[in-house]
Amino acid sequence: MEIRLHPAAKAELRQAVEWYVREASKQIAAGLVDDFDHLQSLIREHPHIGALGKPGVRKLVFKRFPYTLIYRLRGEIAQVLAVAHHSRYPEYWTGRL
Repeated sequence: MEIRLHPAAKAELRQAVEWYVREASKQIAAGLVDDFDHLQSLIREHPHIGALGKPGVRKLVFKRFPYTLIYRLRGEIAQVLAVAHHSRYPEYWTGRL
């Protein structure tokens, strides 16, 4: 299973990492990246593991951070639509479908 990030999802992840580096520490920011990498591994091994939301959209919650990884499956590709912070407007990412 190949994983591709929507450009906006890449930006969200980058912004989150930068925030944690600035406001907490590089070690905590690395933990966010570790959680993200873990979720990607889960999707590669078990593509349907995420909770089903809108038709065809799945969600996985980060283990230690207030983020949800939102993705959809397209054949052998998992497209990450958003790395959504829990305090953001719900489903703001739907324009990326």
